[in-house]
Amino acid sequence: METQSPLGGLWGLATIIGPILFLAVLAWAIFRNRKSSPSEKAISEQSAVDLREELTAERKAAEAEGKGPR
Repeated sequence: METQSPLGGLWGLATIIGPILFLAVLAWAIFRNRKSSPSEKAISEQSAVDLREELTAERKAAEAEGKGPR
């Protein structure tokens, strides 16, 4: 004779609510990490400008040596 656990209904509830709770926490974490402060944006913009200038200087140096564009 098979007996049922008194927690059987609780496992069913956890199976349904668990993934929903996981997705809610995941969405909250992604949303929270997407916000950036003005100082972070300024650093990012300056880094992009520096990288562009560096790549342009490398390209011009390579062209001046006669290698041509890569």
